[in-house]
Amino acid sequence: MIDQLRKIFSTLILYQDITENEKDNYRWFMTMDSELIGVHQKELTGKDVQLLSTFLRPHNIFTPAITPEEKAWHT
Repeated sequence: MIDQLRKIFSTLILYQDITENEKDNYRWFMTMDSELIGVHQKELTGKDVQLLSTFLRPHNIFTPAITPEEKAWHT
């Protein structure tokens, strides 16, 4: 499936192949095989995201900052 998507989205990349500086520029999705793939946001339209979201699970790679309450649990 990834090879087929690459024919449509030239910027498609696997999570393990991207540099830390570039992660923010991609929209991330989890495949049925638990592979994390990204497509550069400039290449995606709203329709593309909607279509990809029908058979891939959108994924947020960023974790929010720890709140003071959460920090208290860890100490």
